[in-house]
Amino acid sequence: MVGAKGLLAAETLRLAAAHPNVVECHAFSRTPLADLRVVHPHLPQQQTVRALTELPDALAEALLRGPAAVILATPHGVAKKLWLQLQLDLALLEVDCDALRVIDLSEDHRLGPLEDSGIHSEQIWHYGLPELHPLPASSRRVAVAGCFATAMQLAVLPLERAGLLQAGQPLILHGVTASSGSGAQAQPGTHHPYRRNDFHPYALDGHRHEKELCHARNFLVAPSLVFLPYSAPLGRGIYLTAHLPLHSGVTPEQLQEAFDRQYCASPFVELCAAQAPHLRAVVGSNRAAIGWHQRTGFAQVFVALDNTIKGGAGQGLQCLNLMFGLPETTGLPLAGLGY
Repeated sequence: MVGAKGLLAAETLRLAAAHPNVVECHAFSRTPLADLRVVHPHLPQQQTVRALTELPDALAEALLRGPAAVILATPHGVAKKLWLQLQLDLALLEVDCDALRVIDLSEDHRLGPLEDSGIHSEQIWHYGLPELHPLPASSRRVAVAGCFATAMQLAVLPLERAGLLQAGQPLILHGVTASSGSGAQAQPGTHHPYRRNDFHPYALDGHRHEKELCHARNFLVAPSLVFLPYSAPLGRGIYLTAHLPLHSGVTPEQLQEAFDRQYCASPFVELCAAQAPHLRAVVGSNRAAIGWHQRTGFAQVFVALDNTIKGGAGQGLQCLNLMFGLPETTGLPLAGLGY
């Protein structure tokens, strides 16, 4: 794994330590550490963070022993350059890059060309949200969906695909996020003493995850989107409310059928039907809970998920499971913390 100090890196290492099919997991960083627990004391064992310059040789050795993967848990804007350089380094070592699975947890590859765009397969990054965009068995590069983007698409796309949304009307979404969504470094907007008694909107001119919902892969017809995120006094979690305009005459049974049809084979999606889910039921798990309520021409859809697991590291490992032909639930928590 590339990256060590961030929250998604720590969460990936924590989940990988309990994954039955992960034989070895190493962290690489531009700033190596003798003991990763200096930064993340909750991790179960001492682990040296190795220098990033050691990564090509380490991957070459790993691929000689069997299947291998690299997870890019780096800040936005770093992964794309790093992957380009890593391909050059591996080519010098005469390593076949196509044998390597790559997961990008940042936004760098999420908005690339569609899988059927005619671009050579080695340059295609599949979008990592398996419940809505199934991964082909041949997938080698996956860009994991963003946390808010995951919640938005889980709420909107089943009704859009069922033809229940009224075209030309705005989709109005509000999302509440925990401080972990802003990273590991304390800032005025995330530092607990400032945040514990506070609640406020941010990104008033638009949030970067809106582009993932409006991407051509979702086939939204002329989407008009109003999304407002809020900073809440929470450590983990996202709670999204979507106000979605419906065609006249849409029935509660049609709403239920649309969500049932989309998620009937999705082990990480829990449908709460005509109830609003609770965040504490899913925090600590890779589950997303979805509920809805129909009112005055709108479907109010509620989505609760853990932003660092289903909205990040857990979803990355879910995609990696599918890339290696494993059951997607392998090594991932289904139970929430509860309290």
